[in-house]
Amino acid sequence: MPPKPQPGAVPAATAAAAGATTAAATAGAGQPAAIAPQQAKRKPPVVREKTKPSHKLRPGDLICGQCGEGNPPSRKFCSRCGNNLETAKTVKTPWWRKIIPHRKPKTLDAGERPGKGGQKGVRKPFNPVRLLTSTVGKVLMIVLPLFLIALVFFPSLRSKVSDWFSKEKSSIESKITPQYTQIHAFEVPKASSAIPGHPAVKAFDGFSNTYWAAQASDAQPHLIVQFSQPVNIDKIILRNGASDQFDTFNRVKQLKFVFPQGSYTVNAQDVGDPKTYTVKHGHNVARFEIDIVSQYPALEGQHQLAITELSFFQQK
Repeated sequence: MPPKPQPGAVPAATAAAAGATTAAATAGAGQPAAIAPQQAKRKPPVVREKTKPSHKLRPGDLICGQCGEGNPPSRKFCSRCGNNLETAKTVKTPWWRKIIPHRKPKTLDAGERPGKGGQKGVRKPFNPVRLLTSTVGKVLMIVLPLFLIALVFFPSLRSKVSDWFSKEKSSIESKITPQYTQIHAFEVPKASSAIPGHPAVKAFDGFSNTYWAAQASDAQPHLIVQFSQPVNIDKIILRNGASDQFDTFNRVKQLKFVFPQGSYTVNAQDVGDPKTYTVKHGHNVARFEIDIVSQYPALEGQHQLAITELSFFQQK
């Protein structure tokens, strides 16, 4: 008859199983944990032919012999293909850069930002001493004395420089303060019918006490103006209306100049004083037409159009 188990005693089979589990856990404590399967990473492509570098090469850069990439001198392996740079060629400084002074590329320290005070684009105040010591100043200090010596010993060069200076001076002056000269019409071969005593030539005779007056029956008066030779018409001076009866006659509101190169319309003011207007497309013309597009109506009278004087000017 087997003995009865005592209260609180652990059966032998249970104790043996627990001991085996503890031993297995103790034996596996030094082993690495299980890792789930991962996707294999792609290897970088192997560069087998030389290609152009990805940036501008600078003196001192190391050119990879396998892919042709330029690398900073501090690198040991190529940044593109990983090739060893022990036998890489070094970019040399061109001979002409050794002769001509040039500005070195600015290198920034760690934490430094471009520009003054960290603001890019801030210009330094003008300093004439810095200008003289710069590359431009050094070149001018060499070239200018040689140029002055050449002017002294070569009269032909001095004459050419003087002519060029005079030409440029005149060009600048003409743009700042242009000057004009008056040109006179050769004849008026055709015009709208005028009232007796006031033919079309009165508008170009240079007098302010005469005027051209067109018949009121002509809805759009016109003139044909001719010069003895081709001229440039850049500006006009118009004295509108009749010289002695301004309110009795119609006045010009719009003048249309029809040139071979194109037409140009002038909007005239309703005043009796002479006014200057700019004209375009009037270069190298000997004959052109003037059309009266619209008119200011008279307060009284028969509404006949009148022009006291029309003068032409070309820029010198």
